Amino acid sequence: MSEPLRGAILGFGNVGQGITRFLHRKGIAKIVAVCNRGADKLQIAKEKFGIPFVSHDAKEVCERPDVDFVCVLSTNAAHRDHVVAAAKAGKHIFLEKPIALNLKEADEMVDAVEKAKVICGLNFTNRYVQSKIRLAERLKAGEIGKLLSAWTVIGRGFGLAGAGARHRAILDPEESGTWIVHHACHSVDFLEWMAGPVREVFCRAHSTLPGKYSPEIVWALTMHESGATGSIHDTVGRYLEHLFTLEGEGGTLQVKSVDHKNDQILYWKEEGDTGMDASRRTPPAVEEIPLSKHAGQGVERFLQGIRDLNPPEPSIREARRNLAVTLAMMESAKTGKAVRVPS
Repeated sequence: MSEPLRGAILGFGNVGQGITRFLHRKGIAKIVAVCNRGADKLQIAKEKFGIPFVSHDAKEVCERPDVDFVCVLSTNAAHRDHVVAAAKAGKHIFLEKPIALNLKEADEMVDAVEKAKVICGLNFTNRYVQSKIRLAERLKAGEIGKLLSAWTVIGRGFGLAGAGARHRAILDPEESGTWIVHHACHSVDFLEWMAGPVREVFCRAHSTLPGKYSPEIVWALTMHESGATGSIHDTVGRYLEHLFTLEGEGGTLQVKSVDHKNDQILYWKEEGDTGMDASRRTPPAVEEIPLSKHAGQGVERFLQGIRDLNPPEPSIREARRNLAVTLAMMESAKTGKAVRVPS
């Protein structure tokens, strides 16, 4: 059996600690170095996790000869510098979403990764949840015919800033890129995965944070190059729900979270004029899917991509396009006008 790959974590917050814990428990990789801007997290890395090398200097960590891959889990505003440093050091990269805060930074990251010819994996979590994978399979198999509409409803349940909630992405929009860039990117990734590239967006958003523009409740309409229409509702507020729906000429598929252990895929088949009570007389067919999401699932796929020399989806170029869509949503929310997504 080959030796486990050795990695470094840039940004040792909850996600970084969760991934380290997962990798060490599974024995599929060993974290040997950590970079964090705050001294408290470096102390946790050394004392609680036994990480042999810690530093405030990302370049120093990336250039270590005992590091095979780098997990960029730092604040969004630091992604560009950290990815470029890792790529220049020839290290494979696992990158937390969003890719960056502007397209110039994203283009520099794409260029650095492609020039270095390193594997880059993106932590868009829907891509490795079994119920979403199964949804894509059923769509591709033609189960609902031509896709007409794809939509998501995501309520994160944290709470609004105006009521006293302190979600960091809301309080520090300069570093997060705002909730639209930081979190609605998950819905954008899902819609483009299912319906293809977004051509145009129209967005509305509301905020309760005084003194800063930091959207907390987001509504968006997406027009896709395929002709399909999409919609996104994403709120950081107390409402807690995850729905992912595909409507086609031949039926509707919907993923619904049931509990912490299971998802359901509901299927309504279009069967002609059956009257106002059709949905009650013909309830949806239900496929139960065990909920397989866990802290290290994305990085596990990434490590397999290193071994296979095959980057997992989405690609870094797709992540760059995802950013273009969320930035267009931001512009639309501010101007009140539909915005074309730049190439």
